[in-house]
Amino acid sequence: MQEAKSGGIQHLLHTLRSQGRFCARSGSPMYGELFELVAADVEAGGVFAPILGGHEDDPSRYATPLRLLGGLHRMVLDGRAPTLRRWYPSTDGTWNAKSAWPEIELVAANHTETLRDALDQPPQTNEVGRSAALIGGLLHIRHEFNLPVRLFEFGASAGLNLRADRYHYRYAGMTWSPIDSPVTIEDAWRGELPPALALQIVERHGYDIAPIDICGTDGEMIVLSYVWPDQHARMKRLRGAIAVARDVPA
Repeated sequence: MQEAKSGGIQHLLHTLRSQGRFCARSGSPMYGELFELVAADVEAGGVFAPILGGHEDDPSRYATPLRLLGGLHRMVLDGRAPTLRRWYPSTDGTWNAKSAWPEIELVAANHTETLRDALDQPPQTNEVGRSAALIGGLLHIRHEFNLPVRLFEFGASAGLNLRADRYHYRYAGMTWSPIDSPVTIEDAWRGELPPALALQIVERHGYDIAPIDICGTDGEMIVLSYVWPDQHARMKRLRGAIAVARDVPA
């Protein structure tokens, strides 16, 4: 039994550190450092050990580390962890691992059940940059068939990609769609460019096993919390896409 428990802890530590390395390579040095701090804390039996208790054997596909820090980020964004706002770039703070860590430990100790509950919430990234692939394909179809579009998305999450035609795209010295959109997607297409045509989307329908109501405060906080706090461009795009969603029903 002890060997099994030890194996579970080692798996959890590996998952935390692997996620941190991935985040660091993918443009989030903050999460690279923070996951290492959490892993060291768990290894020492610190405040995050009981929070993650029972999740030692979670498969990597569950993204348990991202669920944990998503829950922490959510408390920063919605004001339940005001002392951390000065360290989170998403709330105009400046990350400093050494200075922030004692305050993170204190918040975690005071919100253990909240963070444990967050482990039941799968990450919802809602990366609207993916809309470039959708619009590029639709423009080629429009060129071939010259018909209006009925858009159906399975696994839509918050449905932000259903508003893809309301985002502004820049590519190869050109632009497409509303120039006043709060969402701008840079370097949208390379290689064979899509035809510069107008799209008429007449219906928008999204389906998901766990849909998020992006027009409500709770839904907004959920999707924002899964953006890594130091990824400014992603956060700006997502906030703009939420504003679009509130104006364009789907």
